[in-house]
Amino acid sequence: PFQNVGANGEIDYLRLALPDEIATTLSHARGLVVRPFAATRKYEQPDLDPQKAGKELRVNSIVTGHFVKEGEQLSITLEAVDVESNGVLWREKMEVPAQNLIATQVQITLRVQRGLVPALGASATELISKPTNEEAYDLFLRGKALAFDLKSIREAIQLLEKAVQLDRDYAPAWQALGVAYSHEAHYTRGGRGSLERSEAAMDRALALDPDYIDARVGRISNRIERGDLAGAYREAEELVRRHPNNPDVRFTLIYVLRFAGLLEESARQCEEAFSLDPKNPTTALRSCAMVFLLQRNYEHALNFLNHYRDHYSGSDFATSLSIDILLRQGKEQEALQLGLAHTPQWAGYGMLLAYLQHKSSAEVNVLAGKLRASDDPETNYLSASHLAYCGQTNAALKMLRRAIEGNYCSY
Repeated sequence: PFQNVGANGEIDYLRLALPDEIATTLSHARGLVVRPFAATRKYEQPDLDPQKAGKELRVNSIVTGHFVKEGEQLSITLEAVDVESNGVLWREKMEVPAQNLIATQVQITLRVQRGLVPALGASATELISKPTNEEAYDLFLRGKALAFDLKSIREAIQLLEKAVQLDRDYAPAWQALGVAYSHEAHYTRGGRGSLERSEAAMDRALALDPDYIDARVGRISNRIERGDLAGAYREAEELVRRHPNNPDVRFTLIYVLRFAGLLEESARQCEEAFSLDPKNPTTALRSCAMVFLLQRNYEHALNFLNHYRDHYSGSDFATSLSIDILLRQGKEQEALQLGLAHTPQWAGYGMLLAYLQHKSSAEVNVLAGKLRASDDPETNYLSASHLAYCGQTNAALKMLRRAIEGNYCSY
């Protein structure tokens, strides 16, 4: 995150928006691997030590920056630091009109493509989609920044919906809206409707920019969760053929294979994807943790989860899946010490922990009765395993049937 070194709190959203725009530009460069922004958000302190952060992220270079609004001007300073030597590779300062964020985007993109990318030893490619409406672009930046916080997901969606109404040809806004709808579906019980809206937004982004990898990955994920495994597999396999050295693309294929129950192939792809960039703390590592859990290779599953947890501190997903792994190993006390995940669609963990704490059968029954089927069939599979563990056999069988109906094919 960049630092707002001025007193104007109204532009704080640029702390997330500006580096995210730079990461998007860098992700189009040949020869670079860019860490996911979710992995870098914890470095918010103003006295950031780039060398220390770089070593923790296991990268060669760190891009930092700060900005200040002075009158009608926005002053932005960008800097790239070599982690090994702690030397400055590249530095730029620019002055842009504070009310013209499109001009800011153009300036940043040009300077990153012409200065930063060569300084990092890579070659730039042209971005296809460019913003054309000032208000829409401002809404996009605000909405995308808000979408990093699940508590603000509804507000983020409203901003992004307005952004795409005002500028219907800007692919990143459609992709951001698709991601926000997906988060709404998974984390706030938005349900099937949110998932369908997510897919429609991703389709629009791909119609505008057919090579938009993030949008294609998002669409494949949506297809998987609504049970279209054959369609998701064809698209994922084609994407891997076109981008064989992109770990995130390969992790998408792993996701399809896992849902299809092809665990040996999924595990093999996990090892290949990890070997492409073993330093990359991608969120997809948790996908591999699930593969190895299903294979009963629990130590390997925990290794992937711990590698993921090192870079996504406080992750509810990592905590939840660790509980599953520990219980399958018979380590009840260790599972109990991990505490409770707070994500709505994982309500089964509350029942599970109550059972482990030897709460009354009546209390466990009440919690089991509150457990509802999800639109994500894998969540239903995990909920079924929790119900079975707690002796709720009939409810577990019903939940397993829902998982199977959703084409979740792992046993």
